[in-house]
Amino acid sequence: MRHRLGRWLCLLAVLAALTSCSAFKLSYEKADWLLAHWAQRYVDLTAEQTRALRSELANLQRWHRAHELPEYARAFDRAAVQLEAGMTRAQIQVLVDMVRARAGTLGVRAGQSFAPLVTSLSEAQLRDLQRRFAADNRRFERRHLSGSPAELAERRSDWMESRLEDWFGPLDRTQRARVKRLVAAFPDMPALRLAERRRRQAALLEAAREGRGGGAAGARLGALLANLERGGPAPVHAAMVRWEHAFIDMLSELEDSLSSAQRAHAAARLRQYADDFRELARRQATAVL
Repeated sequence: MRHRLGRWLCLLAVLAALTSCSAFKLSYEKADWLLAHWAQRYVDLTAEQTRALRSELANLQRWHRAHELPEYARAFDRAAVQLEAGMTRAQIQVLVDMVRARAGTLGVRAGQSFAPLVTSLSEAQLRDLQRRFAADNRRFERRHLSGSPAELAERRSDWMESRLEDWFGPLDRTQRARVKRLVAAFPDMPALRLAERRRRQAALLEAAREGRGGGAAGARLGALLANLERGGPAPVHAAMVRWEHAFIDMLSELEDSLSSAQRAHAAARLRQYADDFRELARRQATAVL
C-alpha cells in the first residue's frame, strides 16, 4: 500500500497530462483526502489510524508543495524551452533522471512519515491487505495478460498512443507505427510488471511485520520507496533497464518527427503545468503566512 502512495503523489505531478489542467489542480488540492479514502480500500483502519494517516498525508503534501513542486516547475519550463529548440536524447534522459531522483526523495520522506502507521497494522489487517493485493493482481492479470498476443499488443499500443497524444496532439501514421514497434519488442513487459508488483507487495508486508519489533522500520520502508527496483531479480531489473532505454529512444525519434503544431502543443502543455505547479506552491506559502 505505502509504496504505491509515494509513487501516486509523484506521478500526480509528473503525469498530469492524464487529466485536464483544472482537474489536476483540483485533484492535488484534495490529494490528502483522496489518498486517505484510496488507502482505506486496502486496509480497514481504526479511527486512531485514520487520524494518523490524514495527519501524515497533510504533512507530506505541505512538504511536497514547498520543496518538490518548485523543482517540477523549473524542470517543465526548461523542457519546454528545449523542446521548442529541438530536444536531444541526452536532454530527455536528464528529465527522466530528474523524475527518478524526485521520486526517490519523495519515497524516503513517505517511508519515514508512514512507518509508524504501517507498523501499527495488526496481523488481521495485514492479512486483509494481502488479500486485497491479490485481488488487485487478478484484475491486472485480466486486463493486461488476458487475450491473444496480437490483442494484448494492440491494447498496449492504443494506451500508449493515447497518453502521447495528450502531450503532442494526434500522432501520424509513422509515429503510431514507432509506438507499435516499441510495444512489439517487449511482449513480456506486462508479465514482468505483474511479477514486480507481487515482489514489492511481499516486501512491504514483510517490512510491516518486522517493524513491529521496533527499530529500523522507517529506514527500511524509506529504502523500499526510494528504490522500488532494489532487491528484485537481476534479469527483471535488466529487462526494465532495456525497456527504459528503448522508451527513451522512441521518445527521441518521435521528437525528431514532431510537426510544428505538435511541438507547440507539447511546449504549451509543459508551460501550463509548470504554471500550475508554481500556483500550488504559492498557495502553500500563502497558507503558511
